[in-house]
Amino acid sequence: MRVKLILWLLLFVLCLPSTGQIELTKRIALLDVIDKDNTFAKGVKMLINSKLSFAITNMPGYECLERIDISSIMNEQEFQRTGLVDDSHIKQLGEMTSADYILVTEIAKLDEQQMIITSKILDVESAQMENAADVLTTTNVDEMEKNCMELAKKLFKWTPPIEELKKEIKDDDIFIIAKMSPSFPGGEYKLLDWINKNLIYPISAIEKGIQGNVVVQFVVEKNGMVTNPTILKGVSPELDAEALRVISSMPIWIPGRQSGRPVRVKYVIPITFRLQ
Repeated sequence: MRVKLILWLLLFVLCLPSTGQIELTKRIALLDVIDKDNTFAKGVKMLINSKLSFAITNMPGYECLERIDISSIMNEQEFQRTGLVDDSHIKQLGEMTSADYILVTEIAKLDEQQMIITSKILDVESAQMENAADVLTTTNVDEMEKNCMELAKKLFKWTPPIEELKKEIKDDDIFIIAKMSPSFPGGEYKLLDWINKNLIYPISAIEKGIQGNVVVQFVVEKNGMVTNPTILKGVSPELDAEALRVISSMPIWIPGRQSGRPVRVKYVIPITFRLQ
């Protein structure tokens, strides 16, 4: 049996100290990015969805549904392929996925250097638009990541409480967002490559036909060590254990920084196990 491991690494970290767990309550279904003029490569659209998905997943109180989840539930419905939805589609998608909101995103070329990303949130229950926002960006990965973070903040109207911003940083504070996010040596693609090479699909899960998304949260310490890996969303004991094993064996990271000093930062990586 051929096994394909797909890892969607949604790399986003927020900027307020917190020692509590992330609670995933509202489920957001992301449709494919709409590019009416067919200007951008598929990889650009996938990258935008990836960055937005990670940002939403790490917003306190929200969970972003994986593209693979939506595809398997919806069986490639027309509104999934085009991103175009009417009131009946919104309610249908909500019933299919148990999502609370649908996120529809469109991109367009502004000039030779810039694009505009426009997103709107559709409430499943009322079939009405909850909010809309847009940002300008280039296709540079770092700039796109930063601007997708800002877009997510605008959409969900999230700002750190002013009293939290004024707090003195303590040695044991754990940040959900830091001014400078922790990073894997070599960057995001090296992280993806390292996990692909070290992750082993458990034979027992293959035999049982088990697949799905394991969401792992961990802490990148001030010295770059990865600690406290925990399962935020599990699939099965064998897949959960393998996800924890590979995260626990990671090499030293470049730590996050806040106010010019290294700090402890929470990080979340969704790992998708898929049989094909």
